[in-house]
This record gives sequence, structure tokens and C-alpha cells, in this order.
Amino acid sequence: MSSKHEEFHRLETERLMLRPIAKTDYQMVLRISSDPGTTEYLYFWGRVGSTPESDAERYLKYAVGRWEETPVRAWEFCLIQKETGAAVGMGERRARNRRARLDHPP
Repeated sequence: MSSKHEEFHRLETERLMLRPIAKTDYQMVLRISSDPGTTEYLYFWGRVGSTPESDAERYLKYAVGRWEETPVRAWEFCLIQKETGAAVGMGERRARNRRARLDHPP
């Protein structure tokens, strides 16, 4: 991902930081994909024959790839707790309809 994306799409509050999702966010995505109560509402998870690991890998490939599109049609973000530096959730913003979604592990 280019530094242009990183600078333009980083949002910070007193407690949280929203930044582009990266392959290094695998463990956080795996926590989400391992929770059936969360994944039943999400498109990428819980398909027949899938595992939490395969769901997490498929999602990250998709999410990181979104940043490479021209033009970018959807941005996938990682939510970081600034105090601990821990990845605590993820979200999406779509250019088409200006909607946003945030998900977090239990």
C-alpha cells in the first residue's frame, strides 16, 4: 500500500485510530472469524466448508486488495486502541453509497 493511502485514510481520536487494514492484522481478523455470533451477519464468513482460518485469509486478501483498485470503491480499515496498540476491530467505507460498517471481536 502506498504511503498516500496511509496518510489520507488515517483517522484518530483520543482513544482510537482507524488505519488501512493490512496482512499483519490476521490475528484480529481470525478472532472475528472464530466467533459464530458475529460471523452469521457478515458476508465473508461461515460459508459451507470454510474454516475460521480460511475465512480470515480470504477476507484479508479481499480487503488489502481493495486499496489497490483504481478508483478505490471501498476502503477496509483496522481499528486500533491507542493505549495498548491492539487491533480491536475492523470496518469498511464504500464510495458508492457512503455507508460505513464497524465490526469487532467479542
